[in-house]
Amino acid sequence: VPNATGNALYIFDGCSKLKSVEEFNIPGAAKSTASFRNCRALKRIGKINISTSTDNTNLFQNCSDLENITFEGSINSTLSFSNSSRLTESSIISILEAASGTTNSDAKTLTFYSGTSISDPTGEIATLKNTCESKGWTITNLTIE
Repeated sequence: VPNATGNALYIFDGCSKLKSVEEFNIPGAAKSTASFRNCRALKRIGKINISTSTDNTNLFQNCSDLENITFEGSINSTLSFSNSSRLTESSIISILEAASGTTNSDAKTLTFYSGTSISDPTGEIATLKNTCESKGWTITNLTIE
């Protein structure tokens, strides 16, 4: 379980049999580049905090089995789940909540798997998405119904 000060570069990159990580927390890390890239069997990250990271390039690239992820803190730079077609509703909400807490006013993009949709009978998720967009996020491939 990475939990140290410093950059989180390529920590689990290519760990094709990794299925679960309980906690991923790198206090003070400026970069989380490709930490989970090519972890095709990864299904769950219990808690992840990348609040201080200003570079999440390819963090979840090719994580095609990722279903459950819970963010603590905020997301402050572009992040892509474009290969993660199995994200649960609670995971999508956790991602949006973390993005809505951004402390970075720069333009950034949050990308979901093409065709991702989420049911929102109360309008709370749409409000959350609007909050993200008001804080500089462009959110792609997410339909709220």
